[in-house]
Amino acid sequence: MSGETFKPSKFTILVKLILIISAINIAALATMTIIATYSFKKDNKGQILDSNLRLARLMSSKTQSEFKTKIFQARQLCGMLKDTDDEEAEQDFFFKNNGDFIFLAVLRLEDGRPDISNSYYNEYFLVGNRVEKKSLGESAGRVRAEISKASNGISTVFNASPHLGFPAIGVAIPYREGIAGRVILTYLAPAEFLKTFQTTGAEKSFLVNGEGQLIAHPDSRLLLAGKMMNEDPFVHRVLENKDMNGQTSYLDNAGNTNLGAFQKIEISGLSIFTVIDEAVAFEAVANIQRRNIIIALIVINVSFVIVYLFSRTLSQPLELLVGATHKIQAGDFEVHIKPQSRDEIGSLTHSFTDMARGLKEREMIKDAFGKFVNKEIAAKVLRGEIKLGGEEKNCAVFFSDLRNFTAMSERLKPEEVVEFLNEYFSVMVDCVKRTGGVVDKFIGDAIMAHWGAVETTGADTENSINCALQMRQALIKFNSIPKTKSGVDKPPAQFGCGINAGPVISGQIGSEEKLEFTIIGDTVNLASRIEQLNKPFGTDVLVSEEAYEQVKHIFKAQKMPAITVKGKEKPQIIYAILGRIDDNDSPSSLTRVREMTGLHFDEKKFKEFDPNNQDEKKYEIIGNS
Repeated sequence: MSGETFKPSKFTILVKLILIISAINIAALATMTIIATYSFKKDNKGQILDSNLRLARLMSSKTQSEFKTKIFQARQLCGMLKDTDDEEAEQDFFFKNNGDFIFLAVLRLEDGRPDISNSYYNEYFLVGNRVEKKSLGESAGRVRAEISKASNGISTVFNASPHLGFPAIGVAIPYREGIAGRVILTYLAPAEFLKTFQTTGAEKSFLVNGEGQLIAHPDSRLLLAGKMMNEDPFVHRVLENKDMNGQTSYLDNAGNTNLGAFQKIEISGLSIFTVIDEAVAFEAVANIQRRNIIIALIVINVSFVIVYLFSRTLSQPLELLVGATHKIQAGDFEVHIKPQSRDEIGSLTHSFTDMARGLKEREMIKDAFGKFVNKEIAAKVLRGEIKLGGEEKNCAVFFSDLRNFTAMSERLKPEEVVEFLNEYFSVMVDCVKRTGGVVDKFIGDAIMAHWGAVETTGADTENSINCALQMRQALIKFNSIPKTKSGVDKPPAQFGCGINAGPVISGQIGSEEKLEFTIIGDTVNLASRIEQLNKPFGTDVLVSEEAYEQVKHIFKAQKMPAITVKGKEKPQIIYAILGRIDDNDSPSSLTRVREMTGLHFDEKKFKEFDPNNQDEKKYEIIGNS
């Protein structure tokens, strides 16, 4: 297919799109209709808010007048009954002409408890509603907070319904206006007040005191329940600010939008609220909007048919390209799409197929490259993020060696040795990857890895030791499986790890024909020397003093005899890692480590060990433990 010549069409997508401009114009009419509806809704909203505010002001004026009248009448009755000779007749006359008074009492607080000196009852109300006098008198003890305010000269209005068991408004006022001491407590039937809050429209009006307590509401069930309105967002906002009136649009606790207005009253911090659900208020607007939407939908459907017929020439090729893109994302580069037109879409399809073929070749190179070079390094090389030459970095360097590998090799066939090593390396390398390390190279049966030379996490030394401890556990599990995957008997494997931390030179090293990313330096050499000490020390994980100082608060370790290393004038202190301090299951001693791993330590041979008998004197043990 790559040999085919692609001939673009004279009719471009631009020419084709001209054919649907008329349909776009029709759709624009629907947009204009929506904008007109929105403007009408906005104007209507302002009118509703103004209407709510006017209604709240009217109600507040009437309510304030009524409360002032009731307060005056209450003081008048108490004063009149005090000076009259026929108290019962005067009381009867008062309640006949003021039927909304249920109960009046003159009292004061003694040791925090109400002490009633005089009490007056509306016998007509009590008989008609089957209310006992005793319950009215006892209720004073349940409204001590309101009485306390009045005894300090502050008049208060509150909902007495929960205390009495029937709808009632409570008023507690100083016996003499503004003078602390005696208090007049009265209960009022809310019928006359509720007439003010009965509206003919869809709006809802209610009265709240300064503490958010519902005082008057068309629904008497809310009054009996002692409803507090503080949780209502609108009421809470009004009670918190000092504005005397206002109007706003807000969301209630149910998530519904409401239009509300308020007007405060100077008595007891009372506030009149008038609220209407926006959905109800805009029902007429919604009807107009629905009709406009229906018309717009008709226009859009007609336009859709026209656009659909045209878009098939675009959508079908694009769908094929999207499907092909998903295949490429999943790693399948076998994409063969034939252009269905000669416009830009056809040209794109042709180019996409060529691109998929190039990606396939690139991925094959990348996969092959990644098997011979560490994947993290391979990815950076392909992205051009690794510079030629070297740079100094601080990192953790790790060497591990398989013990007695020569003896193992003699007992196994060559192909069995390779299979054994592959299974062993797979387990060990997995530990390196899990801890964020990079395998630098395999040296026969040994592994060299590092943390921080490519990307640092800030905890490179800790991660390298975590890797060694994971390798310890992985090797125990590896040895618990007696055979390889092909069924060959596996000899028990033991290893030694050496870890050092410090500055290295990292970069691409080699010839013009072959480059290799690696690290070099004294830190690397010392790590290799430390790994070799595991055999005479009878250990599996040894770290340098510099590495240990970085993680001594994280790992349990045992100090080993000092050594002198070739190329180092100063004796080196090394440590055998037992486990993590925060791991309750970690070994408590080096003896326990040897028992877990099967390491053999011959103390006699250790004391007789002479590094001078080695092929090369790479280290010398200064003191035996």
